[in-house]
Amino acid sequence: MRRYFYVDTENLGSDDWLPYFDNVTKQDTVIFMVSEKSGKISVSDAVSKMTKLCSICEVECVSVQNGKSNALDFCLVAVLGTYVQRAAKSEHVIISKDRGYDAVVDMFEERGIKVTRRGSHKNLVSMVSALKLADMPEDFQTEWERTLKRLERRKTSMPKNQYDSIVNSEYQKLKDKFRLESSV
Repeated sequence: MRRYFYVDTENLGSDDWLPYFDNVTKQDTVIFMVSEKSGKISVSDAVSKMTKLCSICEVECVSVQNGKSNALDFCLVAVLGTYVQRAAKSEHVIISKDRGYDAVVDMFEERGIKVTRRGSHKNLVSMVSALKLADMPEDFQTEWERTLKRLERRKTSMPKNQYDSIVNSEYQKLKDKFRLESSV
């Protein structure tokens, strides 16, 4: 399945989003949304760090010039909508810590279009990389994404180590449910 990744560079540094691209293929497209408020990454930094990625998949950079509050977020959603219209059967992944995108994700999900948001994984980077989620069965991926989304809503009400423990436990339960061999 072709995948489109939409990277909100205003709230993520390259160390945060690079792990998501461990399993990209030549079918995939990564779209970097960059503005003057992308303090954690510049256009040149994105391009230089993604040289290897460019040889593997299609990479685009969309520059947002407005500078108003949430301008990049609105432009990202507009770009997402354009690509969803062109490729509704593909998987669309927003890479951002901004929970404001969750309403957009829910709206598309209600319409049967596969749109997810990832970005609050900083403590899970090694696990996500080890999982090679793209190689897992699609029903496992879908259920794992729903589980992480549910857990993310509870994250703010608990200490980090408790959250990590719960995530690991939920992963193990899901793996057992799908009878998958250990990959971490």
